[in-house]
Amino acid sequence: MSNEVKKVYIINIIQLLIYGISVTIVFLYRENSPSWTSFLFLVGILIGNFIPLKFRTSFCSNEPGLYLKNHTRKLETVIEIVITCIALFLVIFIPVFYSQ
Repeated sequence: MSNEVKKVYIINIIQLLIYGISVTIVFLYRENSPSWTSFLFLVGILIGNFIPLKFRTSFCSNEPGLYLKNHTRKLETVIEIVITCIALFLVIFIPVFYSQ
């Protein structure tokens, strides 16, 4: 495994850890969720910019995937965006539902 692929794995693991921490904190402090969880989540999104350009793919990529070897990177990108959107929804809207 090359150093660039290791870098992609490490960055994705850090991103998922940050997403997990933000969502966990939102669930633990539902009534008065601290606002810094939203900023922590944004930092997690921005960390994705450290992935080398040749591994950042569009939705039209038919190259073999890094994680799912039998599928395309297009599927991996869709899965990554779905995870990001679910975590974003939870971080933003869980405190809103409990504050009413």
